[in-house]
Amino acid sequence: MRSDPKKIRWIAALLIGCMGSMQTACKEETSTRPKKPSPNEVVLKVGNYSFTEQEINAFTDFLAKASNGESLAQIRRTVFMDYCLPKKIVENLTTKKERDLAKQKADSFFQIVQADGGDLKALRKNGDPIGGKEESGHYPRVNILTPDVTQALFNREVGEITIPIPTVYGVLIVGAVDEKKGMNAFESHRGIYTVFFPYSADRPLGSQTREQIQKLLQEKPYIHPYYQDDFAPLFPRAN
Repeated sequence: MRSDPKKIRWIAALLIGCMGSMQTACKEETSTRPKKPSPNEVVLKVGNYSFTEQEINAFTDFLAKASNGESLAQIRRTVFMDYCLPKKIVENLTTKKERDLAKQKADSFFQIVQADGGDLKALRKNGDPIGGKEESGHYPRVNILTPDVTQALFNREVGEITIPIPTVYGVLIVGAVDEKKGMNAFESHRGIYTVFFPYSADRPLGSQTREQIQKLLQEKPYIHPYYQDDFAPLFPRAN
């Protein structure tokens, strides 16, 4: 059975026309989508606090790998609420001298630990007399430890320790005590040992920070169009 040349040409023309329409639609969709901001571009501003694209995504890749079904938008919101925003608020509530002093204490302590072997055993030996603590059940995902500490912890082997980490309320050194493997990355969890050097031991930084966060959430923020859907749910006045 022979094909009809006219019919073949008609079908080909129809397909080319459809492809052209699809390409036009794709171009229109791409052109209307907001352009992704550069790493140093401010993508969120509320009150006197500004956050760049690089800051809000500093731990996204790591946390996404250990996600228990959270979307990237959910991860970004949690990192913002648990780390980015409180860290900047605490920097405003404390002085540079206080933060530098905590870092100096942590660094000096870390040098002693390093000279004593630089492992978990050395951290325990030197940490116990100054209030070191052991905890269990820390998972590599949001809402457990702050993301900077989580990333550092799960990039070490059991028995190893992190360097001093200037986190939200002070400087922390963490050792990996043990690990219980799960079926997936987000099910594995570790026991940890921590030694903490606070920025301020005589002020309720935690309650002060939470109070300021609640006030800031009621303000109208600037959100870059690219991240509008990610962060608008946090702010009742975003739209």
